[in-house]
Amino acid sequence: MRPHRLALLLLLAACGGAAMKPVQVGSHRFEVPDEHVLPASGPGALSAVLNPQAPLQEQTSILVQAVADVCNPGTPPVIDQLPRACAVARGQAEQPQPGRLTRKLRFPDDPTQYDYHGEDGGVAVSCSGDTPGAGSCGAIYAWRDLIWSARFREADVPRLEEIRADVARKLDQWSVKEGARG
Repeated sequence: MRPHRLALLLLLAACGGAAMKPVQVGSHRFEVPDEHVLPASGPGALSAVLNPQAPLQEQTSILVQAVADVCNPGTPPVIDQLPRACAVARGQAEQPQPGRLTRKLRFPDDPTQYDYHGEDGGVAVSCSGDTPGAGSCGAIYAWRDLIWSARFREADVPRLEEIRADVARKLDQWSVKEGARG
C-alpha cells in the first residue's frame, strides 16, 4: 500500500469516519469534522464550535480569519485586543500571557460593557452583560499567521488559558499539512 493511502486510512480511522468539511483560510487548509462546523461568516473564514457536545449556552465558538482580512492598518481597530493579535500573527510580537485577570468597566457610566485586563495591563477578554458574572465574552489571539476570535460565557473567563490551548490544539489537529493529501 502506498504511504499516502496508508496515511489517509489512518486519518479516517482516527476521526472515526466522521464527515469532514474542507475550509481554506489564507494559506492554511483545514479539514474540520462536520459536528464542529458553523455557518461561515464569509469566504476564507473558519467558523466552528470547540465543544459541540456541550449545551448550546456553554459552547465556545471561534472564527478564524487571515491577517489580510482582519488587520487593516488604515482603519483603527474597534477591539483593543486586535492590534496585539495582528502583531503576533505577523511575527512582530510574542503571544500575550494574561496571568491573573482584573475586571474593569469599559465605560464608567455603562456597567454592561467591561474588560478583563491581564497582568501587563492589556485587554485579555471583552464582555457585555446586564448581570455580573453572566455576560457573553470574546477574546482575540493569533494562531500562526491567522487571527482567531472566540465567544464564550463569562463563567469561562478563568479558563482563558485552557480555551487558548484548546483553540491551538484543534487548529493544529484540523490543519492539513502540505503533502499529506492523497
